[in-house]
Amino acid sequence: MTKLNPYSTVTLSNGVEMPLFGYSLENIGTKVYNLKSQAELLLAAINTGYRYFDTAEEHGGLRALAKAIQKSGIPRSEFFISSKMRIDEMGDGRYYQAIDETLLELKTDYLDLYSIHWPLKTNRFWPDLDAYVGAYVGREIAKTDNGDSDGLISLYKMGLARAIGVCNMEVHHIEKILANPKCSVLPMVNQSHFHPLHSSPELRKFCQKHNILFGGLFENSNLSTPTKPRICTDVNRYGLVFQTDEDHIRANDFVRIDSSRRSANIQYDPFIRGRNPRREKDYYDDFDEITKIAGHYGKTNTQLITRWSLQHGVITTVKGLLPEKMISDFDVFDFKINTDDMDKLDSFNIGLRIGYHPDYIDF
Repeated sequence: MTKLNPYSTVTLSNGVEMPLFGYSLENIGTKVYNLKSQAELLLAAINTGYRYFDTAEEHGGLRALAKAIQKSGIPRSEFFISSKMRIDEMGDGRYYQAIDETLLELKTDYLDLYSIHWPLKTNRFWPDLDAYVGAYVGREIAKTDNGDSDGLISLYKMGLARAIGVCNMEVHHIEKILANPKCSVLPMVNQSHFHPLHSSPELRKFCQKHNILFGGLFENSNLSTPTKPRICTDVNRYGLVFQTDEDHIRANDFVRIDSSRRSANIQYDPFIRGRNPRREKDYYDDFDEITKIAGHYGKTNTQLITRWSLQHGVITTVKGLLPEKMISDFDVFDFKINTDDMDKLDSFNIGLRIGYHPDYIDF
């Protein structure tokens, strides 16, 4: 691979150039509840240099991204925006509504990449066809069905998306799509679970064989689940995000764990909560072998793992919430992991999936 930079691209099967490195709106969309705060943070991401934004209608933040792009003064054509269809819209066959709502919130006429978010199987409208397959290739509809017959392939051919893909799909899911006689356009990207403990070598090999680019995702662990709204400590009364000090952060964490002090009812697994790769400070910063390698390059564990992902040619997004973390996440292009260290990081793979397994989703 040639020397990586923040704007390195990979070529999709239809010739579209897709950035290898980008920013995911998941944290902003799910943790920041004020539109003004979301827009200001996304403008900070743009000012940092991010141009690829990975969104999902389910996560939110789309309206804020539109405001941030408008405020930046940078043309829409200089951004690569991807999004994903909501599970309920896919399940109900509301394919046009799904992309229309996304385009409306983003204030754009097209998406650069539009994907199936999860491989939903059953559906009350067409029990003999997996819902995700129908959403991708299209389906037959009855007179009593108010859904759409056209899937992602049709949306792509209409020019509403420059590329189409799938997310969170294993080999057998993709094989079902490819085997469908209506699959005239193969998925161009598959974004799936990817980190050193779950590097998906078989799935990546399968995608490479079928000219499907692989993108890395960390999905929610749901090890700590709020059962009622908790008090947010990172947003002030004017809706502006500020950095809380370490004492407040520790106190907030303690409240969530200690039942005698918590302000919300939290259910969690105490045995593996601290070993969740999704949580930087609860896992990667405590992984001694990764810390040793990162120290050799003068980088944080998170920066090292982002660079490891990029050097594998995996489409990689970061999710730093505050501006200083955005800058830190962006700072991964001034070093290169040597072959021995790449092999060592690869050796940590034990197939440990954190969060939902696509074969057993219950939403």
